[in-house]
Amino acid sequence: MLIIRQSQMDLLREQLSTRYENAILAHLGRFFPSKLRSIGEEGARNLIRLGIVRARKNGFTTQRLVCKFIDLLFVLGLDFDASLDWAAATLGQNDLSAEERMQSLIWRATRYLDSRTTS
Repeated sequence: MLIIRQSQMDLLREQLSTRYENAILAHLGRFFPSKLRSIGEEGARNLIRLGIVRARKNGFTTQRLVCKFIDLLFVLGLDFDASLDWAAATLGQNDLSAEERMQSLIWRATRYLDSRTTS
């Protein structure tokens, strides 16, 4: 019988978490290189860790949706989910699936950012 100790599970969880964090960091570097340079790697890692926690708190549990939530944090600011009324309202729409809420957030974020650049 194979016995896996808690310390082994913790190490595996940490390694998987680091791998996921690295993948998101690479993604941010690809899509937001100047923003990433401005906050630095450690700042980005802190934002990623915060984003993972907040994404899950808002019901985004897949890697894809968590990454999109972190993208929104990166572009709209650390408190976008509380400071932007439309974002808070969208996140509160519990009758929608996580995928539908994310699609709505992205659509609304695009409109919001477009209105700020044309004003």
